[in-house]
Amino acid sequence: MRFTKAAYSEIAEYELSVEDVLECLNCGRDSGRRRMRGVVERCLRGLKVVVAESWDLHEKRHVWAVIHVSKVGK
Repeated sequence: MRFTKAAYSEIAEYELSVEDVLECLNCGRDSGRRRMRGVVERCLRGLKVVVAESWDLHEKRHVWAVIHVSKVGK
């Protein structure tokens, strides 16, 4: 699992932890929005996390990269 700089900024902005993001990915549900192939959007208790399939150049393998984190609702 990797995080983009933008995702880290959003995590800090909303005062979340990496554990909150991982819980959303593991226990959340699909948001139902149509996304590009290789991109997944999950929601849990007002938290939305978007991940995209990526390539790790150092380890030469596919990884998931968190590209967006936001709070939804009230």
